[in-house]
Amino acid sequence: MTKKKIFTILILITTSLYLVLNFFVIGNDRIKFIKDKVPNYFGWKDTVKNTFFSHKKNNKKSYIIRTDGNHSFKLNENNNLFFYSNVNNEIEIEITGILKDKEIQCHKTKISNSYKINLNEFSKSCKSAIYFIGEIDKYFFYFGFEREKNNSKNLLVLPSTNFFVYTNNIFDISPYGMKEDFIINLNNIPINQNDGWASEISQSIHNISNIVKDYEIILDYEFQNYKLDEYNLIILPLHQEYVSDEFIKKLQIFLKLENKAVLSIGGANFMRDFELINNEKIIIKKDELKDTKYYNLNTFDNSLNKNCLYLDDDKIFVGEITEPLVNKNIKYFFPKIKCDDDKIIPLLSIQNFDNTNNSKFIHILSDGIGINFTKIDYLKSKILSELNNILRN
Repeated sequence: MTKKKIFTILILITTSLYLVLNFFVIGNDRIKFIKDKVPNYFGWKDTVKNTFFSHKKNNKKSYIIRTDGNHSFKLNENNNLFFYSNVNNEIEIEITGILKDKEIQCHKTKISNSYKINLNEFSKSCKSAIYFIGEIDKYFFYFGFEREKNNSKNLLVLPSTNFFVYTNNIFDISPYGMKEDFIINLNNIPINQNDGWASEISQSIHNISNIVKDYEIILDYEFQNYKLDEYNLIILPLHQEYVSDEFIKKLQIFLKLENKAVLSIGGANFMRDFELINNEKIIIKKDELKDTKYYNLNTFDNSLNKNCLYLDDDKIFVGEITEPLVNKNIKYFFPKIKCDDDKIIPLLSIQNFDNTNNSKFIHILSDGIGINFTKIDYLKSKILSELNNILRN
């Protein structure tokens, strides 16, 4: 065989091998289980891929959502949403408005590459939504309009930090375990493949609306600087995990007034610290947990969140649970959650910060129970009886 033929055969083999690797191996996750079995001595796989197949790009779909507003949960009718993607084929966008008592569809269309939504085009009903849950190709995103005061004596505090922390970006990066503080810009539109707490908060708000017909709404990061003189009831609808020292002190000062109440729902409320900077950004402090015992508040205990069940209905997932605090000013009701080692946790606590003023801190100690409390007759009745005088004023 001549040298020319041997050279030609080698060229054909090399070309065929390149084509096979290029089109059927590099980046093909369907045969990943085979590729993983081939030893990667001295990192040769990455060397070959980067040297000879650098044109092979990551085909993962990416989306960016922006707004021309200053705060993504305080937008107005003149603001817009802008969508950008690396996907040229049509994808669907759907936006659902979370009202006090229901969910409604506010926008639905198919787009490609880029798109703009003028929020002024939303219906009147949609403009009254507490917040919005959007979905774009299995990614969820969140935003809301700025709320107007309606002279109600009741105030619901929307845990908007949950949206920014749990669904802040498509890379699923969160402050947990970070070596540095976690910075959140309040004009960001949170987006993630996970729904986070959005649907659960919606469900809790709908339950609350069954017993509290009228209330104003503010964002949780606004609370520490908000005047509370005109309110009788403050509602923390679910999982108010992120609070500042000023936030907690504000609640306690409020409860030292005559005939006031706080309804707090969630097993991990008051768990972590945050700092609001110039009403533009939130800083989540690295690895800083609140010392809730210092404030005489029940404490989140991660060890309680395994193998616990609600004794009256094991189909209700109890979720995160608060560890009851031994305090003479706290009374506990309905010991109905059973955990490992036969530990029993109550569903509800009622606390007084001043025994002379008839004010009370009412706390449902489980996320799952809180979401379903209106379905539990004895729990609902107890909460209604405690709020009866407050809601009549």
